[in-house]
Amino acid sequence: MALRIEWSKQAQKSLDDLYDFLETNWTEQIIRDFTEKLESKLRLISQNPTLYKSSVRLEGTRECIVTRHNTIFYKYVEGEGKVFIASFWANYKNPDNLKG
Repeated sequence: MALRIEWSKQAQKSLDDLYDFLETNWTEQIIRDFTEKLESKLRLISQNPTLYKSSVRLEGTRECIVTRHNTIFYKYVEGEGKVFIASFWANYKNPDNLKG
């Protein structure tokens, strides 16, 4: 059974900002390709939340590389049957600023 996925406000804003950037600077095909990769990773996480490694960059989370440019940091909330996306991170940013 797939788990429910819930996004933090910060993670949702980061994702929205990325889509704004893609829509302004890239093609519809690039946006579709990214969306397919993101949905595929989210599906895997919801079906097997311990699939990806525990993060050393953001304590208490796991990290899933969506593309070489973006990583999802998430927490598996076992008792609530959900996965909480703590951060959607642009990998070019300073990791010292990473918060969840």
